[in-house]
Amino acid sequence: QGVAAGGGFGLVLAAHLAVCDEPARFLCTWHSDGVANDGATSYTLTRIVGFRRANELMLTNRTLDAEEALEWGVVNRLYRGADFDKQVAVIASDLARGPTHLQAMAKARFHEGWMQSIEECTEHEIQNIVDSLAYPYYQERMARYKTRQGRNDSVIVRMP
Repeated sequence: QGVAAGGGFGLVLAAHLAVCDEPARFLCTWHSDGVANDGATSYTLTRIVGFRRANELMLTNRTLDAEEALEWGVVNRLYRGADFDKQVAVIASDLARGPTHLQAMAKARFHEGWMQSIEECTEHEIQNIVDSLAYPYYQERMARYKTRQGRNDSVIVRMP
């Protein structure tokens, strides 16, 4: 909600999931402030919005409105009005109930995947699969599957 500028914009870019409301704005202010960019934006900005768009934002101090931030991939969802707080609460609750160890594995692999070859990524994914079998969550899932109860949709994160 509000304006994410400079380091605040860097925090948005570093988030695994980002949502905003309609009046939100996003901008790079470093050059207008007379300093170089920080907050790992030289890493995240180009990967999220692409090389040319990153340069446009950084070099021109262009402001993205909420709709553009959604289109450019800066945020995952845009919620309007009173829906914002409700939807954020739903997402947070769903994430907290989910298989957090698997969420952590996925997030780590995604970050490493930006810097590794496909072979290295695949090797790490295989190791994650092996590691995930040791968690009680896997045993519960398999028990449900074997008794034909299907998957438990309560662990799925809803992002309407």
